[in-house]
Amino acid sequence: MNKNEFLIKEDKIFKSKTIKIISENKDYRNYELTVDEQVQRLVTDFYEDVLPKKQAKAASKILQNKRLDNAERHSKFLLKSKLDDLERVVSYWPDLERLREKVKSRKPKKLKEVKY
Repeated sequence: MNKNEFLIKEDKIFKSKTIKIISENKDYRNYELTVDEQVQRLVTDFYEDVLPKKQAKAASKILQNKRLDNAERHSKFLLKSKLDDLERVVSYWPDLERLREKVKSRKPKKLKEVKY
């Protein structure tokens, strides 16, 4: 199973950005948009798997250091709260994985045969 990953690497000498997106669910090759629109669309789509659409769009603009309008500022406030919630879940992740393994590994008991 692939991991979802989003990375932006900036080269200050050449003033360029390299964006790497790995997603197990989406194919990003057929977008015909400007580079900025592509980046915003890709980042938004990437984060829509875990964030509401408006918060994903705000996250996209924040990562690109773009100005947010009033509605997006409210989404940024909600995004902060959502990220805090997700961070709490991540802090429990090792325990949750152990619990998942225990839940998976339980074998169903065989039913006793009843004789009439």
